[in-house]
Amino acid sequence: VARKYGLDRLPPKVALQFEVIGPGIQGNPMGLAEIDGRAFTAFDIDSQRRLPYEAMASIAGAVGMPVATVMRCGRGAVDEADLRRMAEFKYASGKQAEGVVVRCLESRWSFKVLNLGYKEAA
Repeated sequence: VARKYGLDRLPPKVALQFEVIGPGIQGNPMGLAEIDGRAFTAFDIDSQRRLPYEAMASIAGAVGMPVATVMRCGRGAVDEADLRRMAEFKYASGKQAEGVVVRCLESRWSFKVLNLGYKEAA
């Protein structure tokens, strides 16, 4: 994936975190024909800080790498039931998604909300 997108062309001292998806990886629930990647975080190596979402999306776009789906929500805007509903979705292939990652845009924490139907369908 790094070669596919030429990640050696990233700006100096920037790291792009991504997940690898496709055939042979967790049963390929998205039904992709080839290995691919989805960017989800960019870091400034010198400052050891995560870059804002918009900067990460711009950096990934500059090398042509798709960005992982991101849902934005304000403080107190969702409860546990809302998170469960967000996690329960299917890919275009018809297979259940594993869930969603929720990442705070203002701090460093994140967590995964599992799609409770994922293991049953896997």
